[in-house]
Amino acid sequence: MLKKQEDNIISICKDEGHSFVSWIYGNNSKYSKFEWLCDKGHSNKTIAKGFLKLGYRCETCNFGYFRRNSNSLDNLYLIRLDNNKECFIKIGRTFDILKRIDEFKEVGYIATVLSSVKAKHETIYKLEKKYHEVLNEYQYTPKMKFVGWTECYHKKVLTELIVVSVNNFYLNQLNKF
Repeated sequence: MLKKQEDNIISICKDEGHSFVSWIYGNNSKYSKFEWLCDKGHSNKTIAKGFLKLGYRCETCNFGYFRRNSNSLDNLYLIRLDNNKECFIKIGRTFDILKRIDEFKEVGYIATVLSSVKAKHETIYKLEKKYHEVLNEYQYTPKMKFVGWTECYHKKVLTELIVVSVNNFYLNQLNKF
């Protein structure tokens, strides 16, 4: 079993352009952990079961992407977050938008959903990445940290034509991803 598991991991790494480095501990169970490099050179430490059965891949390249949920419905949201000290826009994705709103409330923000689009996770993930690339110059750093705090923007981003253009273009392209 251990040789077959290692052979499968090495084969997948080769097919996907990655490099198997070594076992960190064990090599004879689905919970054995190994080190590998993705095709872009990022170092990863992954449980064998996660890599072989669940499709876990590079945490740096695929942060926020869940291969096992690629066909599940996901939400891309545009939310205004404010409290008595600041007001800004958060763009993100979540499988459960109500839970996400509650998470913002827990850290002291009032969350107002300005827009939400639902589609397959893989599509939403790609769309979210594109938004963050295009809107990078408007990035805002909130005073309080929370999950996703690096995906926030000055509220002036809403009035910029680029948001409207990107929104119209990508929403029309959803089925092409």
